[in-house]
Amino acid sequence: MTEDDLPQFGTYMDGIDYVERISVYGIAINPVGQVLVCKRTMERIVLPGGGVDGDEDLLQALHREFSVETGHRVTGERLLFRARQYHAHRRRKPPANKLCHFYRVELEFDPAIVKEDDHEPVWLPPHRLTHSMTFESHA
Repeated sequence: MTEDDLPQFGTYMDGIDYVERISVYGIAINPVGQVLVCKRTMERIVLPGGGVDGDEDLLQALHREFSVETGHRVTGERLLFRARQYHAHRRRKPPANKLCHFYRVELEFDPAIVKEDDHEPVWLPPHRLTHSMTFESHA
């Protein structure tokens, strides 16, 4: 599947110049089948992850983003799928059509990791995810 054939989520708005933003997200499932998500401001629910910075590769970005957002260290990962997501309502960032890479991840909690204050890690049952997620590509 080429990048042009990927599923496209979100709403394209005329007159907006979208930049391409490569991003990575992790899907972690605990022994009782719950998925780890991050609760953000205004009750937004997202998968842990975010944009690839500078010279990082996809896995370096996945490990960095996951640890600072959840306090867990990624101990294993496997690419599941890719999709695109229009996102025009970004504070202090230009509108983007994100090229999202979704990984199944294995985790280990690390109390030494300093987690970001604006991400609250929460384990949710799968039936709550489809209607709770902020981005369609995450659902």
